Amino acid sequence: MTLDRALDFYKKGSKKEKEVTTWIYVVCSREGTQQRKSEQSELKRKRSSIKCYCYAKVSWKYIMGVGYVIQSFVEEHNHEMVEGRHKRFMNLNRNLDLVHQKFILDCANANIGLTLSFSLLKEVLGGLDYVGCTLLEVRNYRRDLRAYVEGADAQMLLNEMRRKKELCSAFTYEFEVNSKDRLTRLFWCDPTARRNYHLYGDIVSFDTTYSTNRYCMIFAPFTSKDNHGRPVTFAAGLLSKENANSFSWLFNQFVKCMGVAPKLIVTDQDLGMKVAVEEVLVNTRHRWCMRHVMNKVADKLLKNMLGSEQLKKELNACVWSELIEPDAFEETWHAIMERYGLANNVWFSSMFASRKFWVPAFFRDFPMSSLIKTTSISESQNSFFKRFPYPNSKNGIRHTFYFAPSQHWTTPLSLKSPLVKVVHVVQYQDVVTHVYVDEKKKAQPILLGEILGLYQAVCVDIDQIHELTSIVREARQKIFADGVVTSTTQKNKLIEEFYGAGAPQEVDVQPPEVVSTKGSGSRLPSRVDSAQEWRRL
Repeated sequence: MTLDRALDFYKKGSKKEKEVTTWIYVVCSREGTQQRKSEQSELKRKRSSIKCYCYAKVSWKYIMGVGYVIQSFVEEHNHEMVEGRHKRFMNLNRNLDLVHQKFILDCANANIGLTLSFSLLKEVLGGLDYVGCTLLEVRNYRRDLRAYVEGADAQMLLNEMRRKKELCSAFTYEFEVNSKDRLTRLFWCDPTARRNYHLYGDIVSFDTTYSTNRYCMIFAPFTSKDNHGRPVTFAAGLLSKENANSFSWLFNQFVKCMGVAPKLIVTDQDLGMKVAVEEVLVNTRHRWCMRHVMNKVADKLLKNMLGSEQLKKELNACVWSELIEPDAFEETWHAIMERYGLANNVWFSSMFASRKFWVPAFFRDFPMSSLIKTTSISESQNSFFKRFPYPNSKNGIRHTFYFAPSQHWTTPLSLKSPLVKVVHVVQYQDVVTHVYVDEKKKAQPILLGEILGLYQAVCVDIDQIHELTSIVREARQKIFADGVVTSTTQKNKLIEEFYGAGAPQEVDVQPPEVVSTKGSGSRLPSRVDSAQEWRRL
């Protein structure tokens, strides 16, 4: 333990004269008595005191021309000292240096929880004896991570989008606030996503079942499939309300950004979406997600009919077929309803009245209508965004997007229908695709790869381990002549890099209000297991 660290940990008092510290004294952490009642009353929870009137202490006096000399020293403690095996649990030895902080941030970026982050840190550093902190410090650091953006996260997001717009004019974002300057609506689209829309955007899936973040705002991506049948996202929005006005605003921003509306859009049966589609996407065919409709069948049947395999077989054959004509569908549907006593069932009657919104037979005239019949493609993207909610998340999607064409040369392309169009390296010159490149982020993985490569190469030879350690320490001393200080400034720089932006000096747009969305909260259990039988896999 260095003198500076001892003073930081044990310092009890000092005296200064003309900017010179003339006297310092430190005492044992267990000196004195228990906390005064006035102090205890301010604590949120009671803690047992470790105070035991220990008189061990040391004091220094500054003498001009000489320096600090010991003035008084009491060596004996009136309590047992901490055993060596327990020293790592002392507050002095429990701290998060830059290695810990960067590792925790990387885990958070990959959406890895606290406990698993600590377990991984233990494995990377070689065991609990070498971690240098406990799970409590990791938890507190995550707390600080959230506190850093408290009250300013909406402004940070908009500042980052403004920066992207300045760097790339093809990047688009729009937002609205309420009377209290709280963010209520947000839409964004980058040039690559916009280009993908011009390639694969004839049919768009729009799903809002995923509510995101602490404010429970609705995450609303516009999604489809590329020529490899893999999910591709064109744009996305965040909404504080699920109503016709919000959806109309989002659809307007989408069409304004893309320049053209999709030919067909697949949504759930939300009434607000239906109104918005009719109002904004006037020339777009509207289709309901078939899976959402069919999943409700079990809840609408009598219990004695749930186990009917014949009904299930007949209904699926009637509804899911892409070959049946509309007239044949209607005739078959009526026959099934009569045969199983469902002709007067209100729900089945309403679904038949809305058949042109969800039954494949009524989309036979639309090319590629068989490509997307449900919003499951959106839900798979939602699952991805849930796992990777931080700034670098889109890189994973883009990696998959660019990886797929590379496999085309070695793997035969399998087509889900004969109506699917195949796109081969189509270029759209009118869509600007400039993307800002952060040179620092490019250099970081190269350096990390070199370091890990060296470690792997020498880890089996103790002499090489010592030699490399010596070289690293020399390089560290050369680069950081004054030493590496884990200051608050350095900590904030790491957090800024994690969020992709610093805390703003001024906050004009306040964070959204916490809202309740459809599907949020608890609900009474339904016959979900039975519903699974009706899902077409």
